[in-house]
Amino acid sequence: MTSQESRAGKSGESEQRFTFSVKKCESEGAVGGKPTPKSSVLNVNQEEIEDFAAVRTKIFPVLKARSWVDRTKGLLSQMDPNNKAGVLYSPLKNVPGSGLGYTLAIIDDQPDSLSYILTSHLEAWGTSESVLQEVAMGNLEKKFDALGHKLWIQSKTGIYYVNTALRSLSASVVLLPRFIERLDVESGDHVIVLPSSDLCMVVGSKMETRLCIVGEMSLRYSSDPHHLNTSLRLNKARKVMAKYTPKSFAGEFSIPSTAEEVAGLKLRVQPVKRKK
Repeated sequence: MTSQESRAGKSGESEQRFTFSVKKCESEGAVGGKPTPKSSVLNVNQEEIEDFAAVRTKIFPVLKARSWVDRTKGLLSQMDPNNKAGVLYSPLKNVPGSGLGYTLAIIDDQPDSLSYILTSHLEAWGTSESVLQEVAMGNLEKKFDALGHKLWIQSKTGIYYVNTALRSLSASVVLLPRFIERLDVESGDHVIVLPSSDLCMVVGSKMETRLCIVGEMSLRYSSDPHHLNTSLRLNKARKVMAKYTPKSFAGEFSIPSTAEEVAGLKLRVQPVKRKK
């Protein structure tokens, strides 16, 4: 699976609208599919902000790296240095030091495009960020519950993927760990690998070959300027999530982070028996 975020440019419709174009192509190693264009909009014109009642059920949390926030703030300043509209962003409190957090966005039924919610929306809607966060988390939980067992897809190599139909909401599953706990990773703790907002993979911490595969998949996102590049551990017994650091004394393995490490592992690890 590959994902590349292109440079932001002004929209032809408004001098105050910027569009982020994301070119996405899913490889056979994930789920397969045709390249899908996706755009994201930053809208600082209160006159163009939709009515809250009309979009309430479409508000969702989207996982982002801190670098995305810094860059987006810069874009907003370029759009209008005098405009005080800001980005909504909350660091993951349950995983300190991860460098991850989430923003809020309006996502339609066809999630090939989304509009990020800014502080200008709060003013237009007369509400607070905490209220919108509660609404967004409720919408996310309902969407995941509605999918049931279809939330996860298991590949023939035994790796779990969040259903890629969710696109930008795939990585947001870490905000609701109960949906991860139910997966059977066979050996070790749950390791959640997050290359991008669009991709979430889960394997067992003692499954070396599968860790090699997800490491290779993550490298395909390395050209994305907002590559999440994060792996988390979910200790099911303790109900605790943290950054993943393998415990070699417990038989756990690391995730390769370079092409050289992947190549070396491929020479050593046992091939995965593909599931029928």
